Amino acid sequence: MEISTLIIGLGNPEEKYKNSPHNAGFEVISKIATILKAKRFKKYKDSLISELSIKGESIVLAMPLTYMNNSGFSVKQLFQKYLIDNKNLIVCYDDLDIPLGSVKLSPKGGSGGHNGIESIIKEIGTYEFKRVRVGVKKEGLKKEDVIEYLLNPLSKCEVEEFYKGIEIAAEALKSVIYSGWSKTITKFNKRGEERKEEDG
Repeated sequence: MEISTLIIGLGNPEEKYKNSPHNAGFEVISKIATILKAKRFKKYKDSLISELSIKGESIVLAMPLTYMNNSGFSVKQLFQKYLIDNKNLIVCYDDLDIPLGSVKLSPKGGSGGHNGIESIIKEIGTYEFKRVRVGVKKEGLKKEDVIEYLLNPLSKCEVEEFYKGIEIAAEALKSVIYSGWSKTITKFNKRGEERKEEDG
């Protein structure tokens, strides 16, 4: 089966990781699924997937169940199932370089030290796929505390900002589906820059 767009959100499957920064991708997929009234997710090999059709285009939403560091294995399985071109892949994930509550879209790039993205690049053999990056930056975070921060639930105050970013990311995905990538990346990245100026 050939599809138009494969949208993948990265995270860790256990309940204890809910509301943790590293699960931003899962949260975005759950949110966009609700917005689009997608069918209930079903298990396919090492992923949860939901297939839908919008404006004659076949779209698949997916959440890898292999845990973050092995996300690429799930993505490769989905590539083989759907015969997808890497240019039609969109990956949603957390980014420590972007302010909490903000979102940035990128047409391609390296891993930036993100283990999930590194795994995907390794398994599908290219870094040329679209990204929706959800900001989880924490001021003053020490290098040795990064893993603990990413894998544990955010504080009540942080969660509120975190979910603002989830909402924006889901809104951006909806825009991509209905208006295309070019219009969306210009609109949402500009909004991010304007917010940064207001905060600064």
